[in-house]
Amino acid sequence: MVTALNRQISARETGFEMAQFICGRVAALSSGAEVMASIGKLPVGAVLIGIASRVVTAFNGAVDVDSENLVAVLATTTGSQIVMPAADSGGPLDSDTEFYVTVSGGATAGLAYVSVLYYKPVK
Repeated sequence: MVTALNRQISARETGFEMAQFICGRVAALSSGAEVMASIGKLPVGAVLIGIASRVVTAFNGAVDVDSENLVAVLATTTGSQIVMPAADSGGPLDSDTEFYVTVSGGATAGLAYVSVLYYKPVK
């Protein structure tokens, strides 16, 4: 059976002129090693609305969302948060862009769900 095909995840796109999102889960490792979890990939032309996070278990280290276009620091205490993109980093994106959540090395506890909200205008 062929297992090497279609390993690259495509950008998530359901259409134009509607709010869309990608969502992922990130948990700190008990060893304290740095964690980099993929949230997903936004399509070319996407415009960021914001980043929503829900911290279920508090982190004892730093947590941030990274892409080539944006870095946002998230709260580490339990609760919900929405972070808006900076004026110069909200898009439209020049290419398909993957977003990651990074938990700094040394964090031994923590669990969060992170969503990147966006829309794609008609060209």
